[in-house]
Amino acid sequence: MTPLDDLSALGPVDAVLFDAGGVFIVPSPEVVRAVLGVEHGDDHLVAAHYRATASLDAAAAAGGDRWAAYFAAYAEAISWAGPPELVADLWQGRTSDLLWIHRVDDHAEALADLVAGGIRVGIVSNSDGTVEAILSERRVCQVGPGGGPEVLVIVDSTVAGVAKPDPAIFAPALAALGTAPDRTLYVGDSRYYDVGGATAAGLVPVLVDPLDLGGEPACVRISSLRTLVDHLLA
Repeated sequence: MTPLDDLSALGPVDAVLFDAGGVFIVPSPEVVRAVLGVEHGDDHLVAAHYRATASLDAAAAAGGDRWAAYFAAYAEAISWAGPPELVADLWQGRTSDLLWIHRVDDHAEALADLVAGGIRVGIVSNSDGTVEAILSERRVCQVGPGGGPEVLVIVDSTVAGVAKPDPAIFAPALAALGTAPDRTLYVGDSRYYDVGGATAAGLVPVLVDPLDLGGEPACVRISSLRTLVDHLLA
């Protein structure tokens, strides 16, 4: 397993593509507390997402029910003993549109520094057609002038008609950046979708792994986006 925050394996980098969910936007602790009635703090609930994503990845790689694995792991991580359908409702039911709104402030600030440092940047996300609006509303980034740093491209899987881990989703982003895949990083929190898709497309994957969960496939792992940005701007 690659040691956490060991960036020595990274070669020359011309551009960085990022996932959105799990990197800049995470499930809202406020919504989780309101729907499930739990009292955990923000850090605990954000950590539950990363634990659940690791279970989702393992299930997807094995051909199992990825969302059932996610919900079960999330419920365990927050010690939830209530009706399991309420956990599913957060992501797939009446509250789902309100869920992905919590901005990861330190990652958003690191992104702004990366853009200010002259690195070409874009977003590639499996989403429902709303990721560009959410990132803009939360002042994470946007294409063109706005309240956040200006990135060159935002690819939403629903708009593009192809989703990770299919490597084809990266083609329009690479074209917009004008960079070669092997000199372009892709940063995400999913081993199966982000690392797997980026690897298949020839990009250099970087896994956001704040809990040091490890797992396969092996790649560069970071505990925080700040670690990567400081390395790239050094």
